[in-house]
Amino acid sequence: MKRCITLLACTLTIVTSASAQHFELSLDRTASAGSFNLTTANELYAPRRPTTIDRAVRAIEQQIEEKRAAEAARSPLQPFWEAKFWSSPLMKLIPIPMGPQRLVEDPFVMPAYLTVSERQSDYQLRISDKRADILLGR
Repeated sequence: MKRCITLLACTLTIVTSASAQHFELSLDRTASAGSFNLTTANELYAPRRPTTIDRAVRAIEQQIEEKRAAEAARSPLQPFWEAKFWSSPLMKLIPIPMGPQRLVEDPFVMPAYLTVSERQSDYQLRISDKRADILLGR
């Protein structure tokens, strides 16, 4: 029984203190809204130059607008095609007609002896062998 009364008293105290704080905050808001500000003549007639913070905020806003304009020009499917999973080795094996084109010399698809660099080196070796045969008279 004592526990219930204690619990009820604590709850009542917490609720009343919260409402009192809310009332104080509302009084502070109304007092600050009804107050007036005194300004000097210099503040009234001096041209207001943009502060560093104002310039920084404008620069950030400009960057955000440029980014939004660039994103608006992009296709809605562009982020899908630029996703990371397209570069995995398994995805390179799957042919997708409208998807990103795989490299001609993909090491997971094309064997090494068919790559352009390997063919060029073989061709250079054959030419040098023929020149050696001609030079040595074989």
